[in-house]
Amino acid sequence: MDSTPSHQLCFNANLDLSINATILIFDQRNPAHNWNGSMEYEQLSLDELQKQADEIAQQQSVIAQLLLKKREEGRGDFIRELREMILERGYDLEDIASRLTRGARKTTSNNPVDKRRYVDPNDHERFYIRGPLPGWLKEQMQANGYDPANKADRDRFKVERLTLIEP
Repeated sequence: MDSTPSHQLCFNANLDLSINATILIFDQRNPAHNWNGSMEYEQLSLDELQKQADEIAQQQSVIAQLLLKKREEGRGDFIRELREMILERGYDLEDIASRLTRGARKTTSNNPVDKRRYVDPNDHERFYIRGPLPGWLKEQMQANGYDPANKADRDRFKVERLTLIEP
């Protein structure tokens, strides 16, 4: 029997100013795959399709978490570079920081619950932290039979349909 894993997940994340993620899922022993590696989904049963959808959703969740982590790492690198540039040019860090933050809203909470993110597993660029619901979230809730005005529906939707990212 071939010892090659039936699924290969190839993940390539490049952090420049943006992150590119590529996922390739390929099962060499599955007859539903055609010669170029794409799956002919029409040939799969309902259970097989659901299994594929669940696997892809799980992979998207993992990638969304990795993207957030990489962005945070990139932010730290950016701050170090910016600090070095400010100092190299002879400016005062506090002066520049105060000029950059003029008019910016300051957060006073150190509560980690306030920093939880709920990420749309279909589009990691869309997320909800707290406060008024964004339009995309209201639309998704209504499209899936939830009432955005009902707290129980909002909480259930977040658990069932969004990916929670802890701080």
